[in-house]
Amino acid sequence: MKSLEEKVKKSYFKSFIAKTAKFGLKMFFCLSLAYGYNYYSYEKVTERVNEYKEKVQEIRKDDDLNEFNFRRLFFENVPPEYVSELSDIKRKDGAPFYNEKGIIELHKHEVPADYVRKLHEFEKDSKGFDISDVFSSGEKTNSIRKLLEANSQLKAAEISLLWKNKVPIDYVKKILEIKNKFGDPVFNFESIAKFYEAGGTADYAKKLLEIKNNFGNPVLTGGDISSYKMSEKGLKTFKELIKNGKLEFPEYLKKSILECELREDDVDYISQMININKDEKGYPHFDPKSICFFRLFGGTVEYAKEIASIKDKDGKPKFNGQELYRFYQLDLKKADLEKFNDTEKPNAVIVYPTRDWNIVFEKNESIDFFQKLRKAYDVNVILASEENQAYKVIEDTPNIELLILAGHGSKDSLSLSDSDLRLFCSIKNHERYKIDKSDSELGQYLSKLENNATIFLLSCSNAEGGKEAENLANYIISLAEGKKVIASEKPFRFEDIKVNSFYPFDVKITYKSKDCTYSNK
Repeated sequence: MKSLEEKVKKSYFKSFIAKTAKFGLKMFFCLSLAYGYNYYSYEKVTERVNEYKEKVQEIRKDDDLNEFNFRRLFFENVPPEYVSELSDIKRKDGAPFYNEKGIIELHKHEVPADYVRKLHEFEKDSKGFDISDVFSSGEKTNSIRKLLEANSQLKAAEISLLWKNKVPIDYVKKILEIKNKFGDPVFNFESIAKFYEAGGTADYAKKLLEIKNNFGNPVLTGGDISSYKMSEKGLKTFKELIKNGKLEFPEYLKKSILECELREDDVDYISQMININKDEKGYPHFDPKSICFFRLFGGTVEYAKEIASIKDKDGKPKFNGQELYRFYQLDLKKADLEKFNDTEKPNAVIVYPTRDWNIVFEKNESIDFFQKLRKAYDVNVILASEENQAYKVIEDTPNIELLILAGHGSKDSLSLSDSDLRLFCSIKNHERYKIDKSDSELGQYLSKLENNATIFLLSCSNAEGGKEAENLANYIISLAEGKKVIASEKPFRFEDIKVNSFYPFDVKITYKSKDCTYSNK
């Protein structure tokens, strides 16, 4: 006779088996329904895609669109009629100009097909470049297909910008009529869109194109001209924001911007800037992009001439366009830049990077920090693209008690002209464009600093991981022969820096309310 315990176990086991089987049947039923629904949905979608594909293929009889392309057009809700209208726009080899990516780009910005067609007609009449000019009508290689795809997307993006800026067709036609000596348009669609947004006129563009090099060619491109006009508009905006108390700059920069005389289509200013220290071929010493930034901050021709008059040992202008506008921002005069002025104040060196993707070193907090630093120190400043430039300014400056190395940083490096390696891949692929843990030679230059000197790494995350990590801060500490090194364990903004003392130098860096300052002393 079975014990009560055995009966309970058997009853429990049967109950468990029954419940498991019931649950399994339910799951099987649910999964079957789900699979059936998904299969039904997939079939319905495929059916609709095939219907869409047939409609498009009736219109567009070419081999450029595959199954994936049709699905993209379908899921982006591009009407077959829109595809039809854009398919009428052809390359010179007779194939449709726009692939599915270009079509989707235009449709996303709701650009009417008629607007696109008219722009292509203007460009064709103006001898606009067609990518199909570079190959025969024979078999297309993969690289040529990629070129065609890229051209389709680029053109779609440019036209979308024109439409976004509400650029009238007649305006585009008028600007495209401005041509170089080879009969090609000076402006492309992108530069026309920006030129229109800034209030540019055809007469203004023609006047600037009269500035030529020794070969009789215009010094400026359509992109340069639109950038100049944008800088004029930017200067007007700066004036208004300063007047309304919505833009903060040091008083000397505010004064410079507000007092800057700005006439409509001020060709004379740009002409004078371009003619400063032209080279033997008639090209300007100061590059167009830098002149635009210089103008934006109210930079004067007189200041530019003074900086251009400073020569290097070979008798050539010592400073370029980027240095021109950065020195103007920092209120550095000719006397400050010709020779380091060593007074009774302690000496400091600050190395700024030439690559600053988010202009963090040009913002008010950074400029204000520099001006306060100048009150406490005789400062020797440099914009460095390569580490050797940083080494040279250290070597040339006596009795350094503060060295500031500024640049976008990561755990292992501080970039000068390379990209921000905490966020992006390197664009230089050589260690000389950054300060990193391979720079053993840095030690011999740090040994030239005073024994009580402080080295401040004004750069994100150089001390990431702290004392036990193999980071740039610890590497520099190992080279610094006991000198004080300050860095940050985290990324930070300029406003996160609190200066406890300028001399002796000491700061606290706070990241999200947490102290992330790292120092060996």
